[in-house]
Parts: sequence; structure tokens; C-alpha cells
Amino acid sequence: MQSYDFAQTVELLELVRDTPIFISVLLTVFCGLCRGEIRALRWREVDLVTGQVSVARSLEQTKGGKSKGLRFKSPKSGKGRTVALPSTVIEELQAYRAKRAQEFLRLGKGLSDDDLVTAHEDERRRLARELHDDVTQRVAGLAIEAAELEGNAKGTTNGDAAHSIREGLVELGEDEAALAESA
Repeated sequence: MQSYDFAQTVELLELVRDTPIFISVLLTVFCGLCRGEIRALRWREVDLVTGQVSVARSLEQTKGGKSKGLRFKSPKSGKGRTVALPSTVIEELQAYRAKRAQEFLRLGKGLSDDDLVTAHEDERRRLARELHDDVTQRVAGLAIEAAELEGNAKGTTNGDAAHSIREGLVELGEDEAALAESA
């Protein structure tokens, strides 16, 4: 196995800086965490005040049958460990946590200590589905209310306005469904 020298490590970090894998690479390079340990890491296990990470489990992908998916397991050593965080990693994790908190707020959720530190494609898809379902239900509800208003005010200016609003909501729902399918 070959290791990166200092210059190669700096180059690697710069290459991945603005990518979704930056935090994972940072935790691997500076803290020696394995991929499964990083994927299983929750915010409650990261102490940005004392600068320590508690590695208590790993996340692995299972294969085949009904059990295909992800499962948590003990780390390779069979026991957890505490890893010190260098100041560079603490600063990057603080900025990353703030960014993730903003992303969660945009989705109408708060970032919890039980949330995983690194964002995975599965998690992004789940959040997108939840957002899609929520938006679809809200738009459909508004379209139904607009249809009722349209029916009650048929032949009036308000009825025409309600009809226009209902059509706009139906189009919005169709656009949102198309966008969700392409994501």
C-alpha cells in the first residue's frame, strides 16, 4: 500500500474541496477514519468544543435477498475509539454543519444530533421524496380549494380568478412532478 506525501495530500484536499466527498476525505486523511465509520458518524458523536470524535460503529452495505440495504455494525476492531480532531478539521466541520443546517431548514427540517454527518445519496433522495410528497399534497389541497371557490363563484370575476388560480396550481403540480422525476 502506498501513502500520499504532504504535497499529494494537499493537492487531493484542494481537488475535492468543493465536492460532496470533502468532509469524508478530510476525516480519512487527518483522523484515519474508514469509509464505513465516516458513513455511520452522527453529529452527537462529534464534539467540536473538545475536538474529539467518538467512533462507535460502522455502516456497511449488505447484499442480496430481503436484507439488501445498509446496516450498522461494530467497527473492525470490535470496539469504539475516540479520535482527536485537528483545528483545521474542527473549522471545516463547523462550517459544514452550518451549511447542512441551512440545507435542512430549506427543506423545513432542523439538523439534529442524530443526523448523519456526511450526506449520502440515499439520504438526499429520501429528503427529496419527502419534500416532493409534501409539496404535491399542499398544491393539490390548494387546487381543490380553488375549484370549490370557482364553483361557488361561477360566472363572476371571482370565479374567473379562482379558475385561473386552479389552472396555475395544476400546472405547478405537474411541473413539480416532472422535476422530481428528473432528479
